[in-house]
Amino acid sequence: MVEPMGFNFPSEIYQNIFENLDTKSLSSSILVNRIWCLNSINILWKDPFSVLHENPLSDFQFRTLSIIQTYIYCLSDEVKSQLISNKVPIDKLRPTFEYTSFLRVLHHPDIYNSIGSWLAQYHINLGRDGSQHKLLMNELCKLFFTQCKELKALDFSGVPDISHLNHHKNNIHDYEIFFKLPGVISYFTNLRYFRCKDDFPSRMLISLASLANNIITFDITRKKDNEGLVELIKVQKNLRHFKFKTYKMNLSQVVRELQEKSLTLRKVNFNGGCSIPLDFLCQLTKLEKLSLHNSQITVNGNIDFFKTVYLNNLIKLKISLDDQYVQHYISLIQNTKGSLKVVKMIFKNPKDPNNLSLLFKTIINCCPNLISIHIYIPNKIISEILNFFRKCPLLEIAIFTGDNLNISKILQKIVPVLPHKMKTLNLGFPTWEASTKAIEEFRAKISSTIDITIMQKF
Repeated sequence: MVEPMGFNFPSEIYQNIFENLDTKSLSSSILVNRIWCLNSINILWKDPFSVLHENPLSDFQFRTLSIIQTYIYCLSDEVKSQLISNKVPIDKLRPTFEYTSFLRVLHHPDIYNSIGSWLAQYHINLGRDGSQHKLLMNELCKLFFTQCKELKALDFSGVPDISHLNHHKNNIHDYEIFFKLPGVISYFTNLRYFRCKDDFPSRMLISLASLANNIITFDITRKKDNEGLVELIKVQKNLRHFKFKTYKMNLSQVVRELQEKSLTLRKVNFNGGCSIPLDFLCQLTKLEKLSLHNSQITVNGNIDFFKTVYLNNLIKLKISLDDQYVQHYISLIQNTKGSLKVVKMIFKNPKDPNNLSLLFKTIINCCPNLISIHIYIPNKIISEILNFFRKCPLLEIAIFTGDNLNISKILQKIVPVLPHKMKTLNLGFPTWEASTKAIEEFRAKISSTIDITIMQKF
């Protein structure tokens, strides 16, 4: 980007451009001039802990210490004096920028572990109560919330397993600091993303419900006690994305509240042994993405609820379920009217296995815009792969599974109909197989850029 002499673009333009740069490029941009520096710093410190997981472990501790040290510089002199009196070794340098004002994404586990690493470098004995760790954690959290007026995301997903760090684990559940600060309601006004795991207390979810009602995305893992979650869902005005992982948890109350959000929900992901009524899913007519993995989808008899439900906005459908009627999902696909681009359909012990052939044929006829597919194909309709490739010209990823079968004869027939955008092709590995000669001839006639997985018969 070349600027005319003496001319500067509006900050919004710099931000839009710099958002597409990687961390290394942004760091280099700091050195260009004052304008570039300000806009680069803004982005780099929006979610500073994210870079920890983008780099090799050898860089992890150095970057961890650097981030925490910078934030400590931002503390007031009064707080620094208090920390020094509690034998926390810090100096009173002032930072070049108010880095905390740029913060938009707050990761509790990364902050917690980073503070532990920072203290450990001074060989501080954290002791049984971890008082110095807790003091520094509390003061930094106060700083984040008083300086950052546009916090967008909160992540309480637990402490990562970082075995190479010597971090103290006591008081990890001391979340109250986030909800007891003066004027705390103003800090959560712009909150749009919330993530937590089972160790996050239900009472804290209830506290959050009184503070934040414009959350767009939930990413929740819980095994029990959904009272707080129900309350948090209930108050949301524009809940669009709901991701939930659990194990044998009663979700009747959660489902009831989600039904009230059917007009705003766009993405739903259930993972685990929870029971989801099929008629509830049929009410989510605005869905763009639906993912169901290892959940129990319940239905009264063999009622085909999706037969009269139209999901014209559904782009991504990922199903991995046991003991289901395949016919339900055939009807679902038929009523998407060609909107689907990503499909994964894995059924274990289906109640109507004869419909697995019809499922694949339905996808062939109803999904012309597919980009990615992962599906089981019965041996008796293996030749339908050719028709599938003809009717899905935009396909880039195809992962097929099936029973034991030699596909040597069909390989050469695939060559002329293979979509030209294909990047990944898994032909039934490891149950389908082909002769060495058939595989060599097939590979010789298709693009070398395609990642092919196929079992060779010896």
